[in-house]
Amino acid sequence: MLAYYESWQGHDLRLIDRISINDEEIVQHLRTDILQDRASQLMSVGIKNFPNEAGYFMLWELSISNDESGKRILPIFVNENFVLRPMAGKRIMDVFLDGTSGLTVGASPNISDEEYQQLESLSMDFAYDTFVELKEKQIQLNQESYNKYMYALQLRIEAAQHIGIENIRRSRLAKLDREKASIEAEYKKGSQIYPDFRLMILVRLEA
Repeated sequence: MLAYYESWQGHDLRLIDRISINDEEIVQHLRTDILQDRASQLMSVGIKNFPNEAGYFMLWELSISNDESGKRILPIFVNENFVLRPMAGKRIMDVFLDGTSGLTVGASPNISDEEYQQLESLSMDFAYDTFVELKEKQIQLNQESYNKYMYALQLRIEAAQHIGIENIRRSRLAKLDREKASIEAEYKKGSQIYPDFRLMILVRLEA
């Protein structure tokens, strides 16, 4: 990947055997968000000996948090008549990941904004069940975390109430009240889930 990137940038190619997966430049590439360039041509891919319709293969990233557990990558296929094929996306992805597959790669003209919107609308409908699954899991984790912290905090409040020296007791209880308010604010924030749906890659698939 780095060799192709350096070549595209017009730089001298670096030998792959001189760098490792932990190389600073490799790490930087791997951490970069992948987003479809809406202004460029589409990559066109043909799959040899594979019964497939012409259409559009996409990878969408659905996320509800910054944690990896709150993200899903969804392979989706929509044919050239803009009909969603629910099972085809994963099958095509499996073919792409299979090193023995025969692929032909070229370029295809970009699509219109209206066609992009159609693909996005179909993909969002397809992703809805995954969003509900992620949301329910996030709400459960948020509730469990809140219950755990509040239980521990209540024990500390009860202990502070038995402190004999009044000014120390008041100071400790005031500090615990501020901590409780912070925990409740984080709990409320965690209950508000806003999904992010990004198109990572769009490929024109040839029949």
